[in-house]
Amino acid sequence: MWIDREGDPEARWTALFGTLLSEREGERLDVVCLQEVVLRSYELLLAREEVRKDWIIVDCECVWIRGQGGGADGSSRGRAAADVELVRHDDPRSAELDGCSRARSRRGELDEVREQDGKVDACRRAVERGRHRRASVPARCCSASVLTGTGNKQLRIGTSHWESGTEDVAIRQRQFLTASRLLSFPSSTSVTEDAPSSFPPSIDDLTPGFTPPSDCPPSILCGDTNLTFASELAVLTSSQFGYSDAYAQLHTLDDAYVSHPTFYTTYPTPSPRPDMHEKRIDIVLLRGCEALDASRVGDEPVLGAGGSAREDPRGRDGKMYPSDHLGVVVRLKVQLGTGA
Repeated sequence: MWIDREGDPEARWTALFGTLLSEREGERLDVVCLQEVVLRSYELLLAREEVRKDWIIVDCECVWIRGQGGGADGSSRGRAAADVELVRHDDPRSAELDGCSRARSRRGELDEVREQDGKVDACRRAVERGRHRRASVPARCCSASVLTGTGNKQLRIGTSHWESGTEDVAIRQRQFLTASRLLSFPSSTSVTEDAPSSFPPSIDDLTPGFTPPSDCPPSILCGDTNLTFASELAVLTSSQFGYSDAYAQLHTLDDAYVSHPTFYTTYPTPSPRPDMHEKRIDIVLLRGCEALDASRVGDEPVLGAGGSAREDPRGRDGKMYPSDHLGVVVRLKVQLGTGA
């Protein structure tokens, strides 16, 4: 999503929700991960009939409350935003999430997740962030949910909005590792619970030879990575954690960073910042899952009542788009129950 409040943001948000949450040509999504969700866009989300009927929403209210100075509505008092996961809970036709019956969630900050008094405290720590950023607390949290199928087989899903400074590569690396660690607990331990005593209590205790346990459930880690170069993902795609870039697996990319961009395509507003250019930074990483198809979504203009494109002077060709980022849709195969 886009936290920007200029123009008619509610029209953008409504168009985005319609694209992601409604059934289209017999196809529908099972899991949706959103970033930059402000209170007003969250209210619009909750007001949708299909959301109240068919979806489980990972609660983000506690993150907004923790923001300093209010501003959860995106007002000038602050621009607090949260990551939100939605899971379709009544999905008998889904082959990809066969037997999925419930979702559980935990929010863990992406920095300094350490053991205190024998327990992992991942919810109440000050967030380490770039010195030049005004980044809100919730922008640097990882929302993690667990989908449980028949036989208690799990699929773990984590999403976040990582640090965006070009000079903050080291911070992003810590955030990537912390998010991956949160999703790497053995299957006997949920992300909603404490890490087992044998598990490294913080990323500082991850040795070079550490790998997730063999019974670690499959997982998805996705979101706005804010990469400054594609090789930053090597910390997750190496043999240590074993994630794969779903989109890159299925498409021939001349340059993994700028080919098939997800940013600066719909709102290419001129900026003196060197990092403002077309780039592929919205990534879906898979571990223990097979990607069958991957595509981008959100590149069509928002339509008005008469069916013509809404105008926005900042948008490409003067048109309004659902967001300043494109979304990534991945169809995958994962074993969660008796089916795949």
